[in-house]
Amino acid sequence: MAATDRREPRALRWRALRWRALLWPALLWPAVGAAQTTGSTRFGVYADDDDTLVLTPMVGATATPALGATVSVHYLADIVTSSSVDLVSAATASFTERRDDLSVSAGYTTLSQLSVGVGYDWSHETDYLSHTVSLTLGDEFLDRNLQLGLAWASSFNTVGRSGDPTFAESMVNHSATLTGAQVLSRGTVLKLTYQGQRAEGFQSSVYRYVAIGGAGFGGYRTAEIVPEVRWRHAAALALNQHLVGDLYANLGYRLYRDTWGVTAHTAELRLGWEATRTVDVWLRERVHAQGGASFYRSRYDALQTFMSSDKELGALLSSTTGLQVDFRWQGVGQSLGVSAFGLDLKVDYLDIRYDDFLPLDGLTAWMAEIGTSLTF
Repeated sequence: MAATDRREPRALRWRALRWRALLWPALLWPAVGAAQTTGSTRFGVYADDDDTLVLTPMVGATATPALGATVSVHYLADIVTSSSVDLVSAATASFTERRDDLSVSAGYTTLSQLSVGVGYDWSHETDYLSHTVSLTLGDEFLDRNLQLGLAWASSFNTVGRSGDPTFAESMVNHSATLTGAQVLSRGTVLKLTYQGQRAEGFQSSVYRYVAIGGAGFGGYRTAEIVPEVRWRHAAALALNQHLVGDLYANLGYRLYRDTWGVTAHTAELRLGWEATRTVDVWLRERVHAQGGASFYRSRYDALQTFMSSDKELGALLSSTTGLQVDFRWQGVGQSLGVSAFGLDLKVDYLDIRYDDFLPLDGLTAWMAEIGTSLTF
């Protein structure tokens, strides 16, 4: 995650989180036991008009060693190539890096639907090393119409600097997530989520510099510096609604605030159509509006206690439009021991507009993914 965090746009950070959600299903919601083994693959491509390309292959497997128990292992790699405006403005050459991420998780669900899950994630790249441990608890109530979940994750990170083996700083992040899902009617489910995070340690980018003084003679650049502690709070609600026939809708809203002064609103609408017994089609639109951090400036008049020209800490507006098609076949390949096969195709178009970032007023990107699964 370090390469995307320090140099690249919000889209890549969002992608990293989304991939991790795919890797840790048992850690995001109570695990449900199934007497099957599933292998999966996924390949993603991100390309924007700011000269950034990211390739993300992933493989994984989930097994059921006993009734109610699941064990999962997944591996992914992010291969990033970039010569973005951030690098040019910092007088840094283009680069290609790879991040490796390996995660394992285990979950157990009792006959009464009480569940527990644990997980570990290892992530490494040239100048960043991260270890994350997780714990989840979940239960069902009111004749299984109400689900409640609690998740905790702690991440221990070592930040380095490429070409400088003596540089090493630490950053620790703890997060707690509360989830609740209530069946309101036969075709309506309401889900509420709250997440709190506390990050402490080195959170500046060792590669980012800020401009001080005039744009011409007399101006100079100095290293970015941000607070060592950052509290994040996010509350979200989602409504899953059956419309009519084979049509479905998911409507969501998320409010985010942190102690750096960033406030963000995110709204998303997904429309689903069960076209056939084997094909589902989804359309989605996501809009994200963000206010900048209190100390963010595109250029500073004089030295300040905290300074950052990271465009992702400034005010911005983004929209994501996407299409996803899911295919599923049951009972195929039984002679080979395969009980189900799945294929999903997804493409998203992202547009980001920056309110106050002198080198770049916005960017557009395409994101595509293809995933497969085999169940034995």
